[in-house]
Amino acid sequence: MIHDSNPWKNELLQTAAWLQRLRLTERTREVTHIKLEKAVFFAAYAIRKLVEAHKLSDAVVGHPIDIEYFPAKRQVTLLNWDRIDRNYDFESPGVEPRDLVYVCNQLIHSYAFAPEVAEDGRLAAVLVASDKRKSTKLYRIPRVQLLGLLRLVGRDNPSEMHYRLDEAGKEHVSLR
Repeated sequence: MIHDSNPWKNELLQTAAWLQRLRLTERTREVTHIKLEKAVFFAAYAIRKLVEAHKLSDAVVGHPIDIEYFPAKRQVTLLNWDRIDRNYDFESPGVEPRDLVYVCNQLIHSYAFAPEVAEDGRLAAVLVASDKRKSTKLYRIPRVQLLGLLRLVGRDNPSEMHYRLDEAGKEHVSLR
């Protein structure tokens, strides 16, 4: 259980700052790509842990996220997971409403993960397909959206908590 959420939230803000500064080129070393994937994975995990520990306001946990996706063209396997350009139909994008935990789970359970790089070398987006969704869709999370979520969570400081235990012994927690 997380008692003090401030170190967790501060690290999310530091991750957002690093991602904002990040530049990727053809000469970028593999270690930087690994650091990027780990940073996004650990940020998603930290957010989910903060949700589970009731350290985020209901407004942040329930924050609606419209997430872009591309349908799969074929079954994605261990033999072709890295061929994102061939596995998904980038000509037929869609958008679906999701919540914070869903987006975090896609990142945590990433089967395919790739950065999309803008012309200036900045991270444009992350492309991710989870182990469960890999053969149905690939999600695209734009840099602006990813940084916004990290900062939203990192700056969230609930000041009021409502707790109730119902007749069946189920806990109900609300934070504002």
